Amino acid sequence: MEKAAKKLLDYSVRQGYVQKECYDEYLYMLVMLFHIAATDITMLMIGLIMQMPWECIGFWLVYKILRKYAGGFHFSTFFRCYLSSCVMCPIALWLIKFVPYSVERYTVMMGASVLAVFLLAPVEATNKPLDEKEVKVYGRVAKCLALVLFVIHIFAFCMKLYIVSSVVVWGAAFVLVFMFPRLFAHRK
Repeated sequence: MEKAAKKLLDYSVRQGYVQKECYDEYLYMLVMLFHIAATDITMLMIGLIMQMPWECIGFWLVYKILRKYAGGFHFSTFFRCYLSSCVMCPIALWLIKFVPYSVERYTVMMGASVLAVFLLAPVEATNKPLDEKEVKVYGRVAKCLALVLFVIHIFAFCMKLYIVSSVVVWGAAFVLVFMFPRLFAHRK
């Protein structure tokens, strides 16, 4: 991906669209955009293959947005992160599809997720340190998002939109999977 980003950026510099002084910043941005696009497209393909595109999109949005602010373990390379997403997404979709809906079970799971976010977020990663301001802002946003997701879960249940509730609950639960390993590493 870096090669493709460099070719595109070199062309942009030659055409005068990008100043040479800003090359490194643009390169970083393009590589990140390519990584995000590759991951998102792959997740959508997994959702289509499993015949669950809307559930996949919902799960991926809940997971990505809450994870951004709640923090947790981050892999050291894009490829490892990508592989973990390629494993996680089908597992989550399988759980959404085959775990029987139980309002009690899902409310307890969602409550545990919200509680964990309130007690732990944001969890800093070794390769993604946060400054003091980011800790405050990310923590507040994570808590607000967790509460909003809890309300969506309850609303979905009340409206008998059980699949929406499942998507929200499993999205929040998978965020916790990545929050905990980093916490144990801090205690050593």
